Amino acid sequence: MVSLLAHLRLGGRRTLPAEIQQASLGGVVTSRQTPSEGLSVHQMLNALTQLGFSPGATVLPQDAVESFAADWRSLYAIVCRYVNSNIPPIVVGSGHVWVVVAYSRQPSPGHTRLTLYRHDDALGPYIPIDDPFNEPNSAHKPWKQVLLALPPKIYLSGERAEASGRWWFSSRLATLPPTDPLRAAHDAGELSYVAYGIRSREYKHRLKDRVGLDPDLARAYRLSLWPRNLWVIEAQDRRLRKAGKPAVLGEVILDPTSSHLEPQTPSEHGILAVHAPGTYIAHSPDHGTPSRLSPVSTPYESGVRS
Repeated sequence: MVSLLAHLRLGGRRTLPAEIQQASLGGVVTSRQTPSEGLSVHQMLNALTQLGFSPGATVLPQDAVESFAADWRSLYAIVCRYVNSNIPPIVVGSGHVWVVVAYSRQPSPGHTRLTLYRHDDALGPYIPIDDPFNEPNSAHKPWKQVLLALPPKIYLSGERAEASGRWWFSSRLATLPPTDPLRAAHDAGELSYVAYGIRSREYKHRLKDRVGLDPDLARAYRLSLWPRNLWVIEAQDRRLRKAGKPAVLGEVILDPTSSHLEPQTPSEHGILAVHAPGTYIAHSPDHGTPSRLSPVSTPYESGVRS
């Protein structure tokens, strides 16, 4: 499932089932190799490597935090971050694995409720999951970890990229007046962050369709010299998003080939460009003089496809 999507959406090579089976042999075997009693996590990670991915594994929190605002490292936040990036996470349970392929938002008292959707080779596609912490099937609980079929040269995880983006916005918030749209959304408790990975050419191609985006800012983005892939962290006004209006107030764009950034000590290392109301700063590949721009401060449409 993840190999086919990587081929269709991320430009990866097409692999046949026989190649996937061959790549899964060896490694740390669970019980018997033949007849197989299932793959171990090490075999799956090895198979992803053999198939040309840059795989990663993330342990999922076991506390039932649903809101992105409450904890951006929650199960929901981690899973949805990679769904946004067209990198469906492979979830490992106690006795089975499956792929999360989508999520939806529904209004709920006090917050927005999320529903996840699972592709399960034993049960079928697009199965809704209302509560991953209370699965009816024992093989599906608990959700222990996710395996990520990241494209080659994606060395920066989504979690560490978002930590750097949040750090930049937090640093800027302290210098803004209360009337600034970013500060106003923060003070109202309605500032939300959305992280996603995307190929840079696709990001630039979508700019022409993003409602509300300043043309000068779009031109600066298009002329930027960026690597093949990007991590993008958007700052959104949740009130505008709920109303179905353009909600992005700014974004931080990072180089995923940069060395891993520690969430505890984020810095500007790896940041290619930043945009906030009235401000745009881009860094050249050779770390020369940054280019600057004062774009129009209107909210614009998200780069995440619904």
